[in-house]
Amino acid sequence: MTTLNLSGLEAGDTTEARGTVGTFSVGTTPIRTGQYALRCNPASSAAGALHFGTIAASGSINVGVARTAETFYTFYFRFEDLPSNTVQFASVESSTPADIVHLDCSSGGAITLTGTTTSSTVATISADTWYRADLRVTSNGTSGLKIDGSAEQTVTAQNLTQDRIYLGRRITTQAVAFDASYDDLLISNSGFPGAGQVNRLDPDGNGTYTAWNSGTGADTFADVDDDVPGHDSDTTYIAALDTDDNTARTFTLESSSSGGVAGTILSVKAYVIVRTDSITGTSAVGLRVRNGSTDSDTTGAEMTTTYQTRGKLLDTDPNGGGAWTSGGLDTLEVGVTAFAIVQIQRCTKVAAMVWCAGGAAAAGKGPPPFQRPWRRWNTRRIA
Repeated sequence: MTTLNLSGLEAGDTTEARGTVGTFSVGTTPIRTGQYALRCNPASSAAGALHFGTIAASGSINVGVARTAETFYTFYFRFEDLPSNTVQFASVESSTPADIVHLDCSSGGAITLTGTTTSSTVATISADTWYRADLRVTSNGTSGLKIDGSAEQTVTAQNLTQDRIYLGRRITTQAVAFDASYDDLLISNSGFPGAGQVNRLDPDGNGTYTAWNSGTGADTFADVDDDVPGHDSDTTYIAALDTDDNTARTFTLESSSSGGVAGTILSVKAYVIVRTDSITGTSAVGLRVRNGSTDSDTTGAEMTTTYQTRGKLLDTDPNGGGAWTSGGLDTLEVGVTAFAIVQIQRCTKVAAMVWCAGGAAAAGKGPPPFQRPWRRWNTRRIA
């Protein structure tokens, strides 16, 4: 299985998403696992959703799925109350955007899949309960949906290139309000991961590479260990000067056990938030992952003057190329590398997001006020 993207909303905001629409919040209640989840509760004839694509070789999260071939989307959802009428609550769409397939929930909790036709009922759900959706999409081909491992119900998808998955409702043509939450998303090109969850690992020390010393504070891991949600922008950061071509900075991460990682580790997403002081001249920066004596970098990409998220997916341990183990994860370093630069580059946040199989509800770090009281928490709502 090759992972194309994953997110448990553990950044505590929308920085892992490709885009947003309408009314939603990323907050601490209700959550399935970890500390955060997405809640979409648009009013009648209104939208509310986040959408996700894949991660490019440059680390950019702002790219589309760009597939017509069979693609596998796993995510968890929960309705706070069943809707008063049928609502569309998730969809895979083209770049237009236009529906390729979408999921509906009726007032009685019947879940169906629609492409060029509508499926039979896949499952009947209840309010206040988390469910796993396994959605298989082949553009202009047979596509199917399972709920919690139910029998798959199939349709033919629209003949459009897959670009993104919406968690929530993008359209504004349904005259019915709804309230649903989402957590633990994984997109793959070759199969479903099964039950699982995403946990976040934060920096806890300086790694092998120690450049980028022109930021704030003592230029230690504390400058990129921002409290979530989000990041602290320019309050603390590390920086590379215009004379720091081909230099890097990496950080060790908290242990897998303290981060709540348990069970089989299927994929890791290294994660940084970076910007440049000026777009005049070259400002190519990449994300660096190191384990053992092996470095693995994204390609260099130009920065903007606004902080942006970069990621790198690793289905195997760079140190030897084998399956991840907790011991391998415990020696992972994540950071940034400068290519040819003529402006100051900044990094304000470093972390790793880990998909592990199993994933009992509410396992992991848990809500900040209980298990991690030193971390900020709030619910962000954008209309």
